[in-house]
Amino acid sequence: MKEVAHGWVKYIRDFVREGNIVVCKVLRVSTERGHIDLSLKAVNDHQKRERIQEWKNEQRAEKLMEIVSQIQKKELEECYTEFGYELINKYGGLYQAFEEAAIDEETLKNDGFKGKWLKASSSRP
Repeated sequence: MKEVAHGWVKYIRDFVREGNIVVCKVLRVSTERGHIDLSLKAVNDHQKRERIQEWKNEQRAEKLMEIVSQIQKKELEECYTEFGYELINKYGGLYQAFEEAAIDEETLKNDGFKGKWLKASSSRP
């Protein structure tokens, strides 16, 4: 981590710990050295909140994919190969795809998606 704080850092663990989820900006990538320079201080509080919310939404969408794969009696990776990666490419993320489908149940069909999984992904509790 190249840029941690605006002031002097006595204990790095005050800012980052192993296993924590942190939002930072990539400053530089050195493939030759295998290093990535990151900055915590280049990210403001609003950006942190926004990015963490996006991450949480994608975690929810991943859980929904797991449920769809269980209903379809298929492995998760099989569902990604069959339609998940295509949803990500089309909508920019699973969450966005499922959000569009929640707004209008016909959206995925209208965008050319087919299969039994459509019913499982749009079923409501």
